[in-house]
Amino acid sequence: MKTTYLKWTTLGVGALALGSLTACDQTENLELSDSTENASLEAAAETGGLRQGESGEGGESGEGGIDAQRAATDAVVAVAEAHIRAAKDAYAAGEKDAATEMFGHPVSEVLAEMEDVLAAQGVGDLTQMFLDASDAAYQGVSAEDLEARATAMIAALANAGTKAPNDGRSDGVIAVSVVADQIERAANMYQEAKSSDRYEPYLDGYGFYKTAAAADAANRTVITDDAEALVDTVESALSLLEEAYPQAGPGGPLDKNPAQLTAASSKLQLALTSLE
Repeated sequence: MKTTYLKWTTLGVGALALGSLTACDQTENLELSDSTENASLEAAAETGGLRQGESGEGGESGEGGIDAQRAATDAVVAVAEAHIRAAKDAYAAGEKDAATEMFGHPVSEVLAEMEDVLAAQGVGDLTQMFLDASDAAYQGVSAEDLEARATAMIAALANAGTKAPNDGRSDGVIAVSVVADQIERAANMYQEAKSSDRYEPYLDGYGFYKTAAAADAANRTVITDDAEALVDTVESALSLLEEAYPQAGPGGPLDKNPAQLTAASSKLQLALTSLE
């Protein structure tokens, strides 16, 4: 069964160039308290968000290229989901601190800027789920507990997607656009991970890869129906990313050529233009 939430997450080809594609800044001190939540809500109030139908070119970008000024087409749900997948797998690998921070980042870097937009579409507040998961990781709950929380969070995001605006494209084209978006983010993060001794870029990229793979698997039928010419290109790119991101925890070999990943992503983005 296709996942309709993907309509929140589509990006036009080249849109990522308009926003920053940097890893999460995990050097910040995440306070798991009422003050953190209040600060996030205050940030949302200050940004004001964007109502459906406004164009907003030239707005400031947030986490992973998220821009409240391009709310109707930015990768809101997929980026949030990528954080969940990265966090839960990092936690299972023993990276408690990284998981704590990864669960918390969408609150200020994605959801806060999009709160008004999501509310305008009738989507309930997702912030508390991320704060609770971050706190649970900090408290050291079992990996099974955190996995269950992550599953519920992904389901909540999927439910939010049922309220997403329809941009007129077919389900298959929307789905493959999401996959291409996440592949491009994963390829960019790998290049950053290769040039840094920090764990965070790798973990970001891992989450983007896992979300791309999940979106492809869940929507393979409609992708084949509406974008059959791109199936092999998607599979090739995902195969390369699977080798580049073999594990959630740090210490991977990082022995892949970033240019190869970028080329595979660019090939998919170019092919996607024929469908839009």
